Amino acid sequence: MKRGAFTLAEVLITLGVIGVVAAMTMPSLIQEHREKATVAKLKKVYSTLNNALILSINEYGPLSDWGITSGDIDKSGSNMLASRLKENLISVKDCESNGGCFGQNAYKTLGSANEAFSGDANNFSTFVLSDGTAVGIWGSTGSTYGSIIVDINGKKGPNTTGKDAFWFAIRGSSIVPYGIKDELSYNNTFENCINPVSAYYTSRGCTAWVIFNENMDYLHCKDLSWDGKTRCK
Repeated sequence: MKRGAFTLAEVLITLGVIGVVAAMTMPSLIQEHREKATVAKLKKVYSTLNNALILSINEYGPLSDWGITSGDIDKSGSNMLASRLKENLISVKDCESNGGCFGQNAYKTLGSANEAFSGDANNFSTFVLSDGTAVGIWGSTGSTYGSIIVDINGKKGPNTTGKDAFWFAIRGSSIVPYGIKDELSYNNTFENCINPVSAYYTSRGCTAWVIFNENMDYLHCKDLSWDGKTRCK
């Protein structure tokens, strides 16, 4: 009795179809995996930094008593914030204000402009955490005591705010991600993340979205909002 079998041509055609389908789907699967990894790492960094700030406040008192000055004056405010936070962090490299922790060129935004920040910015105090995250701290006077930029993969690309670099503000007794719901500061709104303008700050408002909605779908669709659609699909 004869048994049916596939011919060589049929096998080759089938393998070819499988290869085409794999080639079409693999990039999107890889991108989705990278974005999920970014979300997880950013949430971890956010928690780690907040815990470090709480411990520092417990030891040194409220931030209003720290005597923080603007990092643009002499960097003493930036260095003070960084040194006190690092007492409660595991850091493996300290660049202070000398560069070397971040990518050296100007960071990009999701719009047409570059970030104001570059890896060799000398008004930031910078260091690298044990998980490879680069942290830059800038001191400030007033109710917002400073800003923090983190690059979750250090010097590696794409060195772009909203992709691997994210911004936080130090307010009151906590670290607050830029772009939180009902943010009043135009520079920090999520609207500037999904509809970038030609300005250095345009994608800083992506940070809160990543942390609280646990996705980076603003890279793929533009009809997202805090009170409406929170995922592309």
